[in-house]
Amino acid sequence: MWKVAIVHFALTAFACLSIAIVFFPHAEHIVAYKAEIRFWITIIFFLQPQVWIFGKLVQIFGPLDALSILVWCYYAVLAVSVPVWSICFGWLYVKFTNWLNHFPMLGRKVF
Repeated sequence: MWKVAIVHFALTAFACLSIAIVFFPHAEHIVAYKAEIRFWITIIFFLQPQVWIFGKLVQIFGPLDALSILVWCYYAVLAVSVPVWSICFGWLYVKFTNWLNHFPMLGRKVF
C-alpha cells in the first residue's frame, strides 16, 4: 500500500513541478504553451480529484480576497488533502486488487 501511495504522490509532485519549472519562467509567452499546461492540469485533476472539486467551489462562491483567512484555510486544506488522498488511493488500489484476485481466471490471478 505504501509503495502505491508513494508512487501516486510522486506522480502528482512531478506534474505540479513540471508546470512550475517548465512553464512559469515563460510566463510572457503563456499563450503558446496553453495546450501543454492544460494537459498537465488534466493529469493533476485525474490524480487528485479534490483539487478539481475545490476549484469548482471557488468558482461557485466567487473569488476570494487574497489576504482573507479563507484563502489560507483553502490552501492548508488542499496541502493536507493531497498526501491523504495518495494514501487513500494506495489503500483502495491494494484492496481492489486483492479482491479481484479472489476470482481467478483460468486458474491464474488477474493482477
